[in-house]
Amino acid sequence: MATKHDIANYRHGETLQLSITLSNDAGLVTSGTVVFRAGQRGQAALVELPLTHAGSGLWTLDANASALAPLTSGAVFGYEIWETASARVFLTGELRVNRSLSVPT
Repeated sequence: MATKHDIANYRHGETLQLSITLSNDAGLVTSGTVVFRAGQRGQAALVELPLTHAGSGLWTLDANASALAPLTSGAVFGYEIWETASARVFLTGELRVNRSLSVPT
């Protein structure tokens, strides 16, 4: 069963960094393809990015602003982290994209 974790403080235009230790019935997940996928519920994913295995079951995501550009400011998107071969979802939640602060010039 997937764990739920909401990300309420993502600012549009910033890098999103996540780290998660993944395990299944066989132990730590140390290989395979693990993906971060985000979009509107019931629609195709707007963003799908691979995580990198950093050792000992720790997986990291370092998504730059351009990779997350399809996520509209002021919107709420569902996301999940899943392993593609088994189609197992490890983490789900909502990603709240705040409006960027603009400085008058």
